[in-house]
Amino acid sequence: MQREDADKQQVTTLCAEPLTIRSIAPSRAVNLPLILLVWLCVISALISRLCYIIRPFDSDGSMFIYMGRLITEGGRFGHDLVDNKFPTVGLLTSAAWRMFGASWTAYVLLGATLSLAGCALLARIAARHIGSDAVLPALLFGLVYLNFNFAVFGGFQLETIQAFFAILAAGAGLELLRDGDWRDAFTCGLCAGIAAMLKPTGLAVVVAVALAGIFARRWTWRQGASAVAGVLGGLMIPAAAVVTYLVYTDTLREMPGLWRQIARYASSSAWEWTDWIKPLTVLVIVGFPMLVRGWIFRRGMYKGYYA
Repeated sequence: MQREDADKQQVTTLCAEPLTIRSIAPSRAVNLPLILLVWLCVISALISRLCYIIRPFDSDGSMFIYMGRLITEGGRFGHDLVDNKFPTVGLLTSAAWRMFGASWTAYVLLGATLSLAGCALLARIAARHIGSDAVLPALLFGLVYLNFNFAVFGGFQLETIQAFFAILAAGAGLELLRDGDWRDAFTCGLCAGIAAMLKPTGLAVVVAVALAGIFARRWTWRQGASAVAGVLGGLMIPAAAVVTYLVYTDTLREMPGLWRQIARYASSSAWEWTDWIKPLTVLVIVGFPMLVRGWIFRRGMYKGYYA
């Protein structure tokens, strides 16, 4: 009898927790104007890009594609082809030629994909370094301004590829300024170096990060040395690829003359009366986001979307 009582005491009884009625949060009201705005920006971006499918190999895109083909087939830039671009353009677009060949639609879709990916990266960067309220404005701003039809100008342009790698470099630079990790410095240098292969202005991101690190971050000597070493390490990879190609094709000694030719071409460009309104265009582009933040945002159409 005592043994049976002891066995009963060792038995553990499992019982379910009492059911409770949880309050259900009220559904969020649909912000119809905001939804329409998002769809308008997305559709306008896609139309501005994909409309070039009906204009095969237009504008400068055909030259960029041919430069990639030339490099792929072992041609020598400056001998088999002369253009006011550096050989690094063909060296980079050769990857696209190997993938797509003469498929014009694929090149247009590549530009659209890189543009949309760049916009998504901008939104991600805004979320990490500004806040969730900045995600949608950054995304819509990128969709509109990276896909202006008259600025895109063609179905396959260098600026789209450069902007994608510049955004990557800027994101890594912001991570570097926040955490001081040498891996972010390496990524910033690598992406900026690839962007500079298309146009030297790709290095502007590195300059901006350096100035921010000096005047805002105020690194110690050790942190600064680590950041500089990481950036230079990243830059060395595309630089090494370019120098190797120039030496292999025996065109390295021709680069100073090509630089002078490009500078002379740029300085002798004809001016038109429409060029004088470009400063006003820049002011509008820079001022519009401030208008959105200072007036449209305060009217309540966007405020509270993430609440």
